[in-house]
Amino acid sequence: MKTRILEIIAFIMLLGVSNLFSQDTSTVPIGGLKEPYDVVVDVDTDLFYFTDNANGRIVLWDPEQQLMSDLQSGVLGSPQGIALGRGGLIVTETGSHRITTVSFGGEVEVIAGGTAGFSDGNGAGAEFRFPI
Repeated sequence: MKTRILEIIAFIMLLGVSNLFSQDTSTVPIGGLKEPYDVVVDVDTDLFYFTDNANGRIVLWDPEQQLMSDLQSGVLGSPQGIALGRGGLIVTETGSHRITTVSFGGEVEVIAGGTAGFSDGNGAGAEFRFPI
């Protein structure tokens, strides 16, 4: 599997992935990424998930089909950190001071936080200030 990941990275480099981060949105079907912060690769499916901080979205990229699409758009408050979880992604939102899950179908559920601060608690009772 590690060899496959290296092949995908090489493939991305050959494509000139700088176009993904371009301000010129004519080169990318869903527009350029603005302030991409983190990326995670699902090694089982070879799909890439980017946090697109300034656009408030998660972007899915399939290198095999050269297809880029929104997994979730506009409802996330400055998504930054991203990790694979069971059935979806775990995302930190610095703008909303919360941690959410985003299913592979695009459904968002708040795990914890939502109020800026520093307090232990469960669910909405937890407080974070700009989680990364």
